Amino acid sequence: MISHTAYALPNNQTKILDTKTKKSMVIECGWTAYNAGMVRYKAGDLIQIAFPTLTREEREFLISGYTPEDWKEFEQLLDQGVGDG
Repeated sequence: MISHTAYALPNNQTKILDTKTKKSMVIECGWTAYNAGMVRYKAGDLIQIAFPTLTREEREFLISGYTPEDWKEFEQLLDQGVGDG
């Protein structure tokens, strides 16, 4: 479930604020393209289809609200055995 707010920025960019994680990311996608992609994604298109110009990291942020830095931190914790029962 997508849980974010988007703001149009100059230079064909959009700022995304995830309302769950309170993290934000600027994506290289203009406001019109962002809105069109969200319509397609919410209608059932895969995120890769709805947002073909975004990077994997940008698409992942739209889905999960986690940044590439967050994923690196998670991987480090797993490597340290944190969370193993």
